[in-house]
Amino acid sequence: MVYAIFQYKKADGQKVEAVLADDIVSRQSIVLRDGDAVGKDKEHKFMLVEGSEEAIKRAEELVKVSGGARVTEGAETLHATIKAQDDEAASGMGMIFG
Repeated sequence: MVYAIFQYKKADGQKVEAVLADDIVSRQSIVLRDGDAVGKDKEHKFMLVEGSEEAIKRAEELVKVSGGARVTEGAETLHATIKAQDDEAASGMGMIFG
């Protein structure tokens, strides 16, 4: 599965809603994180999109129009951080409902 991480300012959050509302992009796996939750600048948010190459390209186009950008430097580390947080959350739910 292909993935991309996009960064945008929290103030542009309403603009990014267009990305989430897009028919192609919305069918992908999408995770949103505040910057401070992933060890980055607290003024930014990050969006992980996992899915088809077509959807990743579409998301990148929409994010650019919304004032955001694709993360290239450190994307693998950021991806690992987000996935580890999801795994921890899933593990915690398993303990509760186990």
